[in-house]
Amino acid sequence: THMAETEYTPAFLMAWSLLERQVYAKWADYLRGKRVDTKRFGKLMRTDRWSADDVIECLSLTNLIESSDYAALIRLKNHRNSIVHSGRPASASEAKECLELAENWTARSIEEQGLKTLKKLEFVRIMRI
Repeated sequence: THMAETEYTPAFLMAWSLLERQVYAKWADYLRGKRVDTKRFGKLMRTDRWSADDVIECLSLTNLIESSDYAALIRLKNHRNSIVHSGRPASASEAKECLELAENWTARSIEEQGLKTLKKLEFVRIMRI
């Protein structure tokens, strides 16, 4: 609803948090597929050592994300950093791009798990009293 209310910064940051969780989930799946032992798995999943940027790079190098998604994630990560660290507001186009990528990744994840497809709900701006 943040997007419908033209609250672009919260919309962007919520969408980015979804993307970041998806990125780490892909990384965890990759590590499990490589049968990484528990101690090493824990080390490689530590977000204080392995930033989203590091994990995005690894996923790209292992061809687990498409080049277009890689470019979008890096661009959005840079926007996220300037929003969070410099305090600038997100633009409508940044929020929209981030939301669309988060929606696409979430829908793909749902389909990969064999669940029903994601149904997009349209939010209508309402007047609050």
